[in-house]
Order: sequence, then C-alpha cells, then structure tokens
Amino acid sequence: MNENKDFRMAPSNCRDFLSIVKYIGYLAKEEFSIKIEGKCLNFKPVKNVCISPLFFRKGACRRCGCCCKKGITNAYTESEVEKIKNVYQYEKNIPLNKITGGTDVRWLITNRIVKLKDLVDNLKEYNVDIIRRDNLIDNEVIKKSFWVFNKFHQDLRCNFVELYDVENNIFRCIIHDLKPTHCRMPLIRVNYYKNSDTTILTKREFGFKWQFGCPIEFEKFDIQELINIDIPVLKSLEQNSKDLGINTYLPEIISQLNLLVKNNSINFYNKKVIKIFPEKGIQKKFF
Repeated sequence: MNENKDFRMAPSNCRDFLSIVKYIGYLAKEEFSIKIEGKCLNFKPVKNVCISPLFFRKGACRRCGCCCKKGITNAYTESEVEKIKNVYQYEKNIPLNKITGGTDVRWLITNRIVKLKDLVDNLKEYNVDIIRRDNLIDNEVIKKSFWVFNKFHQDLRCNFVELYDVENNIFRCIIHDLKPTHCRMPLIRVNYYKNSDTTILTKREFGFKWQFGCPIEFEKFDIQELINIDIPVLKSLEQNSKDLGINTYLPEIISQLNLLVKNNSINFYNKKVIKIFPEKGIQKKFF
C-alpha cells in the first residue's frame, strides 16, 4: 500500500517538484522516502498499476494559460538543467544575421535568449535525500538535487508565458521545449486510490474545470497525439525518476503504449483498462 502524505506541509517553493515526486511515488516499484527542507515524505510500492481507457482520448492544449497562472515554481531535475544550460550556451552564440524569417522572428529569438539567461541565472539548487528500502539494501541513502526557478512570478503567472493572440486570448510558452515535466502534464494524471492500493494513469481537465476554467473538450482518440505528446511526456517523467534514482513502472507503461501503436490496436484497447502490474493484459474492470 501507499502511505498517506501531506504535501501541504512541504515548502511552497518546492511544491511543483513534489508533484513530480508524488507521480513517481505512485508508480514506484520499491519503498522509499524523500527528505527535503526538514520534511520527510514516504512511499511504498502500489499493489496495482493500470492505464484507464480515459487516457486514450484527444486533449490537445488550447493555450489558454490557465495552468500557467497558479504560482508556478518551475522545478527541474539534473538532466533537465543540463539541457537548459546547453541550449542557452548554443542559442546565445547564434549570430542575428544568420536568423531567417524577418524582424518578428529575430525579436522572438532574442527575447527567448534573454529569458533563458534569466532562467539559468536564477536556478536555485536544493539537496534531497532519497532513502531506498528493498530486500537487498536497507535504508540506502542517495544524495540528489533538484533546481527551482528562484524568482517571483508577477501576478502568479509563469515568467516564461506571454500573451500571443490578444483577440483569442492565446498564450505561448517561450521555453516550450525546455519546460519542466509538471508543466508538460496538466492533462495527464497519475491517480492513486488508497482503498484498492491502485494507481491509474488517466486524463482529465487541469485541476477541476469549474475551478480553474480549463477549456479543454476531450475528443475522439488521436494516435498522433499519443505518439507525439503523451509518450514523450511519460518519458520525461521517467527521466525525472532516473535522475532521482527511483525505480518505477514507467518503462513498462511506455513499452505497452509503444506496443499498442506498433500493433495498431488502440481502437480495441481504448475501451478497456490495461493492467501493467501485477498482471499485464486487458481488464474489463478497473480493479
């Protein structure tokens, strides 16, 4: 079973990092604890891991900015920070006369470089202890780090989001390709159900639709969205877990989704639950 956790007691500037830890913990194969800023959160392996049929539906972002206005803290793990720094070093050295597309494109790229510098210069490192427990090693302590963009977000909106289309109220993320995992998955949810000790991968509106005004209307499943958005998001979460040294069922989930794509069998699978652990296969019921 998975232990009860009160994330509200954790430091506010670590909130989004802990959201990622929560998702990883709900999919963990081993018992572990994470100590951060004097707080300790505990996780145990879940009994069941499933993919809901609600996961298999189209829900492309409408770029309304709703999920970018809630006090985002931009939390990253090690490999993400390394990528950010490498991209910044590359892009800041691109000569403007080599950029094609006119003044608007040059301004966009120049503005992005300024924002990337701001991100790199204001990443604050936090140290965490990952305490792993398994049958071979008891209480193995692993020293890890994560980074948070340590700068106040004006009006609670992310510093890297700007209004792109005033008439249609469309926003764009200047660091879209470098945004953290918690920003990539507002619609993909990793839900844990204590009574059945089950974790279910699904999709739903950001927060509750009535609360945050997420305008998404889920549509008929689109296999290209699974290939180009959903699976890469899960791979990003998998990389976070690797950075923290935590073993999860994400490789099995991703492998199963890739198998569905390869066999072109989504239309059959998306009406039933896919059980990843302990028994793989199609289930007519959730549990």
